[in-house]
Amino acid sequence: MITSAQAAAVEPYESNGLGVVVSGATATASVTLTASVQTVAKYAGICARTTTGTSADFPMRKRVALGPTPVTLTSSRTFEVGTYTYRACVHVNGRWYDVGDQKSFVVPTAGSSDADGPAPSPTPSSSPTVSDSPTATSSPAPTSSPTPTSSSTATSSPTETTATAIRTDVVPRVETPDLPGSGDIADDPAIWVNPKDPSLSVVVGTSKAGSGGGLAVYDLAGRQLQFRADGKLNNVDLRTDVQLGGVPAVVLTATDRTSNRLRFYRLDPTTRQVQPVDARTVSTGSSRTASPCTAPRRAGRTLSSARRTAAASSSTSYATTRDESTLTGSGPLR
Repeated sequence: MITSAQAAAVEPYESNGLGVVVSGATATASVTLTASVQTVAKYAGICARTTTGTSADFPMRKRVALGPTPVTLTSSRTFEVGTYTYRACVHVNGRWYDVGDQKSFVVPTAGSSDADGPAPSPTPSSSPTVSDSPTATSSPAPTSSPTPTSSSTATSSPTETTATAIRTDVVPRVETPDLPGSGDIADDPAIWVNPKDPSLSVVVGTSKAGSGGGLAVYDLAGRQLQFRADGKLNNVDLRTDVQLGGVPAVVLTATDRTSNRLRFYRLDPTTRQVQPVDARTVSTGSSRTASPCTAPRRAGRTLSSARRTAAASSSTSYATTRDESTLTGSGPLR
């Protein structure tokens, strides 16, 4: 989410009547939103945070038309005991906006119901009053004293400790642009963490679109830094400890369903661009190649890439060895 100062400078949204009503562990929030210009928010509602900053948002309304006409949103969910801050928020054009002032609410402990809870448990100790049944001196009566074991039914009291399910809707803070095409095309990404400056880390994703598929590189704001239209790429994985030409390199492996092969790329940490480093074609022998996994077989010398097919749960390993600045392959290996 952007800061309050940033929001105040740019946001065209206003909130009124923001409030929360707490009943037991359930909180119900409502707010009325308006916008200076007509727009459609991908998500709109009330964002909430714990005292440690953990997201505890109320369920969001999707695709909300906002404009000068007020729109009232109401949402409920259960919370753990604690104090929470909340405010209205909207997600428009891939960006979150905080709207209006921040408020807080408290979800209290069960209180008297908890305090009263321990008290009845001593009442099983009143079951000793059953022991005044011995005053009947009829010694057989003590055999009925096992009925105190029925007081063990008090052990059923633990079953009264029912857990309350807490629902949390997870909504994105950042989104990448849509990939060209339709259907199930964007697939499993790989994340490279820049060891010198984590803010310059990248997310590498794939598109297995039948036309225009390839490999995409994004920064942490969701902006696309590069797209290589290399075919119907399904999944991607990476390693940071591969020696290429005697220099440690970040190497990515992707499965290509267009040519039924593995593709290898090198990521330049400075430009955050990828370039192919295949020395030759490493065939997978299947058009349903999925889920590559890269791992070192021998430090600084080899790389192993595993794949599986959707039709059968078989996997094949391909060893690739260092060859100056490129990778070559041979396989399968078991």
